[in-house]
This record gives sequence, C-alpha cells and structure tokens, in this order.
Amino acid sequence: MGRKKCVQVQQFVNAWKGDRLFDAVVHSETLNNLVAAVAGWPHGAKVLQDQVWCKPPGSGTLAFHRDTSYMGMGVHTMWLALDDMTPEVGTLEYARGSHSWKTKGTGTADIPNLYAKDPRYVLSAAAKGSRNKVDLVPVVVQKGGGSIHDGLTYHGSDANKSADCMRRGLGIHFMARDAKATDAPTLFARSLMREESPGE
Repeated sequence: MGRKKCVQVQQFVNAWKGDRLFDAVVHSETLNNLVAAVAGWPHGAKVLQDQVWCKPPGSGTLAFHRDTSYMGMGVHTMWLALDDMTPEVGTLEYARGSHSWKTKGTGTADIPNLYAKDPRYVLSAAAKGSRNKVDLVPVVVQKGGGSIHDGLTYHGSDANKSADCMRRGLGIHFMARDAKATDAPTLFARSLMREESPGE
C-alpha cells in the first residue's frame, strides 16, 4: 500500500528576498502608491513583509484573523491572486465592515489557530462581542486581480475543494512611510511571551 499523501496549506514569508520577480512586484512603485492612496498616507507607503499562501487541491481552511494582531496597528495589506479565484478553491473572504467593529482587547483571544477546524471561531466571537452580523464577501477575481484591506478587517479562506486547481495568493503588508516603530509588542508577540513564561 502506498503512503497517503499529506495535503497542507503552505506559507512562504518574504519571497522577494529569493526571487527577482517577486522583488519587482512587492516593491513596485505603482502598488506602493496605490496602497498609500487607499490608506490615506500622504507621504507614501513602505513594505513590512510579504507572504505567499499556497493551497493545493484538498488542502484546508485559513482561520479568520486581523493582520494588526501580527503586524501592529496601521498596517494595510494588498492581496494579489496568483491563480484564478473562485469560491471552490477557497479564495480570500472579508467580513464586510469588520474594520470598524468596536472589539475589546482580549489579548490572545484575537490570535486564532490559523488551521483550526472551525475557521470562524474568532470572527464569530468578535461579531457577537461587538453586536454585529457577519457578512462575508469573497474576492472572486482572475489571476493578477486582487484587493486592499485595512489591517483591522477580519479575513480568512475556506478549504480548496477543487479536484485539480491550485490556489495561490501573494499578500504584501504595508505601513505608512513616515510611521515609526514602537517597543510595544503585538498581540501575537504578547501571546508568545505568555507561553514562554514559567508558572503560567
């Protein structure tokens, strides 16, 4: 008997460092200016990092989350489809209006297990806590299309239920060019500190 093939969601961070084409796209002045215009940054934008997400046929979900939990406040993300996107392949989905939900800071509660069986558990709790209804908007675009979202927007994706279609996307995280870093850790960093602290 042959060994059962393991199909997993794959993530590659800072692909621009190892590929000239990714470098040209990630640091494109045109994309930079577009994100700055959408975000309302008069002095332009600069790249924090990029991420490539690959979901082979049969691979699972990606839990709903906010980029600010990992990147800090003020981040905006451009997402580019590297394959044609349909609901069947598990395209990116946004919770409409969730960037304005008044959620209370609950620490690690906003840091989901990205590969959880219920990819909406953090989203559902946030909607309930802020007294909002979840209205999901799929990003259905052809290869080369994409979207821009505020880092406070809850987003995630369903499983790739197709038989033979890859689902790959490039996320580029930006901050305002004149933004200054602080020593305050993100929610994700604080969650790691708690895990490493003895006696907790």
